[in-house]
Amino acid sequence: PLGSWVIDRLRRSSANALSTRLRRKKCAQRRCPPRATQIWIEGLGTPRSCGGATGESVPCAASSAIARIADNVYLANFFAAKDRKKLAAVGITHILVCAQELPHVHRGDSSLTYERLKLADNPGSELPLDQALAFIDAAHAAGGRVLCHCAAGGSRSAAVVIGWVMREQSLSYDDALAQVREQRSVQPNMGFE
Repeated sequence: PLGSWVIDRLRRSSANALSTRLRRKKCAQRRCPPRATQIWIEGLGTPRSCGGATGESVPCAASSAIARIADNVYLANFFAAKDRKKLAAVGITHILVCAQELPHVHRGDSSLTYERLKLADNPGSELPLDQALAFIDAAHAAGGRVLCHCAAGGSRSAAVVIGWVMREQSLSYDDALAQVREQRSVQPNMGFE
């Protein structure tokens, strides 16, 4: 199901020059589900998800790195947001959860400030960009660093970060997308463009 969804999304995007072919190979990541196969999208370069032994699709641990977009803005998936050591290593002080279904993992940690966007990953969802940008601005004003994440770190949170890059650098959507893709493999939901 994930493969057909990705292919359909890439085919519908006229501005997208990526190949629509998917490659599967055995997952070598120790944190991925047993006997998982990674789903690679040619042209994006990193695994997007793993299909576990039961056929479910989950974000791949290989894409769990925290990507630095700017000095105070970072992008990752839920697995990276759960890893307190990774957060501390880059000095994250604020976490923007760009997914209505995900919890505040470190709720009891007083060194982290959370904000959650009520956002589903479907074309009909409205991106609450004003709320997201206000949180990023407040974190920056406080001298903090923000981690924006959703489940996979490639659609909802990527759309927020792309919006922030567009505003901060006066870039077009395509230029901001290209700049973010230099740091992390992303493919925002077409409804967020």
